[in-house]
Amino acid sequence: MLPSDDIIAVNSTQTTDIAGLKNDLDELRNDHDTHVSTNAVLINSDQSIGANKSFSNNLITKGIENSNDIETPTLHVTSYVQVGNESIIHATKPVTTDSLVLSTGTTGMLVGEATIPSKVQRIVHWNIPINLKSDVVAPLYGTSIDVTNT
Repeated sequence: MLPSDDIIAVNSTQTTDIAGLKNDLDELRNDHDTHVSTNAVLINSDQSIGANKSFSNNLITKGIENSNDIETPTLHVTSYVQVGNESIIHATKPVTTDSLVLSTGTTGMLVGEATIPSKVQRIVHWNIPINLKSDVVAPLYGTSIDVTNT
């Protein structure tokens, strides 16, 4: 049987170790909470978000699959939006091409060509000098052409 002083010493050591372990766990929890709140969290597998989530910075994904509505005051798309099998493309910069050449056998006629994807609504604005012939041929599917002589 151990003397009573030895039992107290063992209990004192265990108590100190437990208090130290609790402090270590608290520091680890605080470090984790700080990391999650201030740093990106990398998710390498499919995840399901079951409730509303708010992001105070950019959310970058390789794709989001949604089974309900997405509501946002502004949606910026850098290339195209695909809705079902159709794409919506909007560009504010003019379509440019390097195929602008003077047609052979024609005097003073500038011929240009721009390829626009099929099955998209097209609104094309041409600014053509008054001394050139304005002639636009466009496919019939949802095409709107506005030709102005300037």
